Amino acid sequence: TKLTNGHVLKGPSIIIDGLSTIVVEPDCEATITTSGDIIINILNIRFGGVGIELEPIQLSIFSHRFMSIAEQMGRVLERTAISTNIKERLDFSCALFGPDGGLVSNAPHIPVHLGSMQEAVQFQLKF
Repeated sequence: TKLTNGHVLKGPSIIIDGLSTIVVEPDCEATITTSGDIIINILNIRFGGVGIELEPIQLSIFSHRFMSIAEQMGRVLERTAISTNIKERLDFSCALFGPDGGLVSNAPHIPVHLGSMQEAVQFQLKF
């Protein structure tokens, strides 16, 4: 089915296209915007105690997903770069950061970059 502006999908459902897959969880709905973006709204928020326990399987899955994204960023940068430093010397690093600038995941590129990236992103967010 071709999804168009205003189309609403209730979870559980999966949206698949040539480049990505989006899972709409139960008690959520996805709405297609005029620009083709997908907004996912949570319908029934269950408030329970917020704990710090993580489900090991989900933690592993998402850790690997985030690492894969950072690694793919590096491959695309290497393949499309014009700079000799990036294309041939591989002098770059890629990482994902949270809204506060905290490091979420990084690819194993240049270690010296990885030590300073979080502080650089947090500085940019402040100024």
